[in-house]
Amino acid sequence: MSYDVWVFASVSFAILLLRIVLDGWDQGGLFLHVWISVVGSVALHKLIARYGPRSLPVVRYAVLPLGMFVLIANVFFAAQIVFPFLALAALVAAAIPVWVEDRRVYVILVVLLSPLIVAWCVFYGVRRMVTIVRLRTLDPAEVTYVRFAPADGRQPPAMIRDPQRISAIVRALHDLTPYSPNHESIRDASAVEIVPRSGAPIRFSAGVSDRQESPTASWIEFGVDDYRSEALLRTLRESGGKPR
Repeated sequence: MSYDVWVFASVSFAILLLRIVLDGWDQGGLFLHVWISVVGSVALHKLIARYGPRSLPVVRYAVLPLGMFVLIANVFFAAQIVFPFLALAALVAAAIPVWVEDRRVYVILVVLLSPLIVAWCVFYGVRRMVTIVRLRTLDPAEVTYVRFAPADGRQPPAMIRDPQRISAIVRALHDLTPYSPNHESIRDASAVEIVPRSGAPIRFSAGVSDRQESPTASWIEFGVDDYRSEALLRTLRESGGKPR
């Protein structure tokens, strides 16, 4: 087996241990990590075995870094954010036959798909990552107010301006972790809007899983990106949110 495959497999295993320590409860995320690791290792082995030393520049300076980035990102961000970069890594791997053998079919494939996948990475993946990093590092003192609007519309929106409550909510969101729903839906959701003194408001939905009678964490949705926070559930119950 190639040295590069061993490097990828070893780094994958190290990141897996990190994920178990930080996010061991997220079985969906663990499955995705193992799947990427196994498929990536097999694909690298076959590519290097077939195309030989001429494939190594692409493997070492593009495919390997992208693969490791995907695995690390999968620890800290929702799986949906990782998919564009996974597609980019697959596209770069598909470019190896172009690099080595100048195959016309692969040239057409890479040329057609490259702009679409790069745009997907930038305008979806990177933008969502920036939003999550911004939320995790947001200074509570910079927040003007937090607004909760129950999705069912049965109760009026709750506006929170008290600095202590704002601080509790924002600090709870600093520990946001990815979540992989398993045939479940969000319930008792509230539309949450955090309005800082500068920059765009941060909007998301916060509720709980419909499969848990006594939920222990908030389920947080940024569109189709899912996260959870145990601290936020406690804070929302005390500060105007309505998850039960």
